[in-house]
Amino acid sequence: QQIATDRKQLDAKEEQSSADIQQADSALQRAGTNLGYCTIASPIDGVVLQHLIEPGQTIAASFQTPNMFKIASDLTVVRIDAALDEADIGRIRFGQEVSFDVDAHRNESFNGRVVMVKLQSENKGNLVTYPVIVEAQNPALKEHPNGKLLPGMTAGLRFVVEKRAGVSRLPSAALRFIPPAGMIPPKTGTPETGDKKTGTHGTVFIVGALGQLESKAVLVGENDGDFFELLSGDVKEGDAVVVGTK
Repeated sequence: QQIATDRKQLDAKEEQSSADIQQADSALQRAGTNLGYCTIASPIDGVVLQHLIEPGQTIAASFQTPNMFKIASDLTVVRIDAALDEADIGRIRFGQEVSFDVDAHRNESFNGRVVMVKLQSENKGNLVTYPVIVEAQNPALKEHPNGKLLPGMTAGLRFVVEKRAGVSRLPSAALRFIPPAGMIPPKTGTPETGDKKTGTHGTVFIVGALGQLESKAVLVGENDGDFFELLSGDVKEGDAVVVGTK
């Protein structure tokens, strides 16, 4: 009887030990899972632009995922967030050519293309703008391993809405120039007008053979901000057009 009683006690201890082993295995698995949570891996490969937490800082679980790092996945292709006025957005289309410059490289022009025109407008101070995304190549160079274009730079964009080939052009400053009082000559020349020549009438001043100012009426078309397309007028290539005074 004593042997039978001892056997039952040993069987009970064995069952308890098995339960303790299972409980320890569950605790080990739970600890392994929690340990895995301690290592937070980036979902993408890239360059860390900014870290928003410090080593040892506790990250609390919440409904909103906390921001820990800002990462640029691929700096060989950059995207520019542009805001275009509602008066100009009608001339912007997908795949449109864009040239731009940045303050860091003032004597250099970069090229890109429109990859997205967003429909959601933004209204700030009664000014309605539309977000436009421009994509540009940014190859790595020996002097610039991450490319010349860096995140956060301000870009001045020029969208190619139309092209003109084989035309004469006038500086924009020439159309804005107003001679000093007492030096305004009489207007000469009348620009040709026709069904196919619709543009804006203007006046420019050229330097005559004797060094005097001569007023010329012109008809201009499209412009890129620096030059106007000359449609007609008594101005020919090589004329000294006045853009200002010293």
